[in-house]
Amino acid sequence: MREHIGAFGGAADRLTIFGESAGGWSVCQHLVSPASNGLFSSAIMESGDCDGPWMLFPKDSAEIFGDAFATAVGCGSASAELNGQSRLECLRALPSRDVMMPWAKEYICPHTPTSNPWCSLNATSPTGNAPDFIPARPSDGMQLPAEVKAFQRGMDAKASALQSVVEARVAAASKTGGPAPRWPAIRPPMAPLVGFAAVVDGTDQGLPGTPYRLITAGLVNRSPSGKPISVIMGTNRDELALFLAVMPVVIPGVSMPFGGDDDMAKVAQHLSSYHSNWDYAHQGKQMEAAYPRSDFKTGNMQILRAGTDFCFTCGTRDTARSLAAAGIDTYLYAFEFEARTYLDPASKLCTLDFDLGCGVYHGSEVSYIFAKDSILTGQRGRKMAAAMKGYWTNMAKTGSPNGPGLVEWPKYAKADGYRHMQLADPIVVSSDFRNVTCDFWDSLPKEAPYTTK
Repeated sequence: MREHIGAFGGAADRLTIFGESAGGWSVCQHLVSPASNGLFSSAIMESGDCDGPWMLFPKDSAEIFGDAFATAVGCGSASAELNGQSRLECLRALPSRDVMMPWAKEYICPHTPTSNPWCSLNATSPTGNAPDFIPARPSDGMQLPAEVKAFQRGMDAKASALQSVVEARVAAASKTGGPAPRWPAIRPPMAPLVGFAAVVDGTDQGLPGTPYRLITAGLVNRSPSGKPISVIMGTNRDELALFLAVMPVVIPGVSMPFGGDDDMAKVAQHLSSYHSNWDYAHQGKQMEAAYPRSDFKTGNMQILRAGTDFCFTCGTRDTARSLAAAGIDTYLYAFEFEARTYLDPASKLCTLDFDLGCGVYHGSEVSYIFAKDSILTGQRGRKMAAAMKGYWTNMAKTGSPNGPGLVEWPKYAKADGYRHMQLADPIVVSSDFRNVTCDFWDSLPKEAPYTTK
């Protein structure tokens, strides 16, 4: 881009990268990966975070899952017949259908343990934190297609080989004193929703550590000119509404619609089991107390609010504060605009429909940035689209979102009361970014470092 952007009227020293959701996470990783230093001048993160363990994988556990996955699709074990380049060639030669089948099978996992690494909740480490129950799957009682049954038979045939891979890794760690796998199960914590993610590999070509820890240490990349990078970041009010429908295949034992504190307890147990510094008896119970069922109109809203805070809002606020403390010009936003088609996520309709398309859901801001025709049918929508396009474009041109005709967006700074932009109707500046609940999440212990760097 830097070599050719001049042909399009751009400036090689003023490149902006931006992404939403997984793209937002990737942008944060570029902020700290040494290999990306000096390549861009501004960054925009929409609904992405910078911390683990949910969307950033530790190398040891990621290797166990990768080992299991490659074995499951027929490319052997790293300690057996295929190694290194030959194993990679085997995976690349597989038809996409064969590679995707284990992931697709997760959505119809049986009620009993299985060798499918997407379904397995068998413990892989002696931490004792593994869930002692197998999730109820939507496939219970279903007549499965012959193709899926055949695949399951093949997976069962690989069960002993898969288990030996896991046991070998745990045994090797025990003998050498090296790191034991962090995860209490083969499958990643948010699989299948987040089955593959960036791995903190400890290298300068990848990620020397989790982005959040590198940011707090002041190890943030610089722009092509050597000046600090400027950042826009933020979240949507009801992010998790888009994902509630798949929670039964992520969280063991829950079903839709959510009914009460028992479901919140299962969520807290699952989160605690994958965090190196949490346990259910302490931090898990604190999570339940922070989101009592009596505070919410529906059980769905209880999980929606807790999940949005935990996975998106509060980690974003914490990262923004760390960036500001590191001397980075940071502009924080909360997207709360209720479109013409807005549906109240606490309504009976949304509850029965698993809240799909309800609230200010994950990704709903993207249409305004690109001014899609579907949101330009009303004056309010056109006004919001014009404002967001202006802010994002100004960031790319000048390193600041501010410009003529726009509400002044303050830098997010402690000395200024941590003010952020509330993208709603009207657009206003606010200093309450879910402060009470985010203070709670900030009070919990952070994930242990992924590397020794």
